[in-house]
Amino acid sequence: MTGLRFDPEYLKAVQSFVKGPRSDPAKRYDGVEIEVTRFASEETLESDSPTPAVVYLHGGGYVSCSVQLFAPQIARFANDTKLPYFAVSYRLAPEHPAPTAVEDAYAAIQYVSDSAADLKIDPTKIAVQGDSSGAGLAAGVALMARDRQLDPPIAKQILIYPMLSDRYNIEKDDPTIDFMIVKPDVANIIWDAYAYKVLEGDDVKALSYAIPARAGTLRGLPSTYIDVGSDPWIFLETTI
Repeated sequence: MTGLRFDPEYLKAVQSFVKGPRSDPAKRYDGVEIEVTRFASEETLESDSPTPAVVYLHGGGYVSCSVQLFAPQIARFANDTKLPYFAVSYRLAPEHPAPTAVEDAYAAIQYVSDSAADLKIDPTKIAVQGDSSGAGLAAGVALMARDRQLDPPIAKQILIYPMLSDRYNIEKDDPTIDFMIVKPDVANIIWDAYAYKVLEGDDVKALSYAIPARAGTLRGLPSTYIDVGSDPWIFLETTI
């Protein structure tokens, strides 16, 4: 966190890096360790009782941004909720196309769950949260955890204006295009950069983890909260 400046309220919530994941499943994927950053208020850290926890996945269109950039926002979540947040430094496309980011998220959830006693959290009450592409990753990792029968299962998914689908029809003369933060042609470039590998393959499950709207079934998923974005493009992705 060197070189970053925060409000005092934020700064006290930012904790040292937790190196991980240490679990074997992460090493079986491609042998790379990722970083998980813990954000927690002093009150949370001093608690003697196990608390629920949130694994957080930042936004950035799958190709940009970082935990450091989102740190003030994550710290505010941790302070407001009095819950520990574990933010995942997942790898970005196009250098690391899907399913890498989802695998990183899954490995981080396993790490937090396996380390529950040391981290003083309740492994049966771990939620996954993200915004924009991070919410898409959260939805994808919830599908992956269901299919792999993660135990304990993810308790809840919190999807803030999620990127869920690469399929939406927008006419070139659609008046809402002028109000879109991300234009359709840019969105297509993002999806191609992130999901080209699974789109070209024949692994249906891997495709659904990268693009959750393509999942064959939503049965067996955890309790879900979806915050629908007001941007026309995000609105389409969330409600498709």
